[in-house]
Amino acid sequence: MFFRFLLILLISINLANAKTIDLSKSFNIEKNLKGKALKEFFSNHTFTISRDNKTLQYKFKNKIYEVTENGKIIETGGWKMNAFTKKHIKLKPAKGSKSYFFKKLKDKPIIYRFNGLPGKEGVTKKTYKIVESSSPLAQKQIASFKGSAEDFDEDVKKEKNKLNKAVGNIVSNTLGVSKDISKSFGEFGASSEVSYYFFQASGNYLKALEFLHRAYDNNVEADKIFASLEYMKNSKIDENERLSSTKMLIDSSSKSIKANVQNSSVALSEIGRTYYEKALPFAFAAAESTINLYGATSRTIQNITNNSGGSNLNSLLSNFAEVGAIASVLPELPAFVKNMNTTIKFVFSGAKEKKIRDNGNLSKALDELELPDIE
Repeated sequence: MFFRFLLILLISINLANAKTIDLSKSFNIEKNLKGKALKEFFSNHTFTISRDNKTLQYKFKNKIYEVTENGKIIETGGWKMNAFTKKHIKLKPAKGSKSYFFKKLKDKPIIYRFNGLPGKEGVTKKTYKIVESSSPLAQKQIASFKGSAEDFDEDVKKEKNKLNKAVGNIVSNTLGVSKDISKSFGEFGASSEVSYYFFQASGNYLKALEFLHRAYDNNVEADKIFASLEYMKNSKIDENERLSSTKMLIDSSSKSIKANVQNSSVALSEIGRTYYEKALPFAFAAAESTINLYGATSRTIQNITNNSGGSNLNSLLSNFAEVGAIASVLPELPAFVKNMNTTIKFVFSGAKEKKIRDNGNLSKALDELELPDIE
């Protein structure tokens, strides 16, 4: 009993002494309009956007829109809000041109235009400033906003540099690990970019799962995860074996932790709440790592299919030596990334319900993170 009390005290002191960093200050500059508010902004709204000395007027009426440049209508089409994420709208030109997407910042007269689905590999984003609007609320934002769209891009760049340092400090100062994940876990003996990012994301995620299982007194499962981390880092072990076993463990352990978090009848002890709190920075770091993992996966799949003459991906993997061991799990990685991020969001939602302290406001940071949209 005394040892249990001492352990709780030591962990609590460590967290209390850690520097609290509020990431929301860095994210607020790009806080997006979402849901009903996003739909209402575009509905029956006429506004003009500007960038690079070019202005375009958008007129939205019911489910259609038209674009005017220099008094001439240059585009018409239909639009709708994404029903799943509710963070952007899709504009589909009537004459068969490629669809594009808009995001609107909540408190600023700024619109982001994406030439494809936001979050997908290769999609570019361009910033536009709203300079005229039929909306009284937007008019107030225009009046209080100084600078151009290009100036805003520079401000965002500066804030993101601060954010990167803040995230590094959250992980290193609070949890005592290296800011550079590659230094913390070694180079994994990875044979490809994809496998490196797979191990990086999995290392963060497994550490979060270990703490979460300890939070629910599932110490046998937690010990298994701890051992698997050592196994995953051991570059002397066959890479294909490490990839497959890590993925299998993550798949099974994610299901069990979701069941625990969802079980409202389970009350966490004080030490359990502390372990849950310690899991959150690793869970956030894992979500952030999946951006690189999904990007590398998409590039590799695209390179393979571009050189395949349209053949089936699974039948081609063995013919590309540069893919290496990752070929065994490559086709499954998009779904793997999606499931990992779904579980991470579930964990943060559970933390909010259980009133677990979120050191650094990581829940808000996760909500604003541009995670890949995977259909």
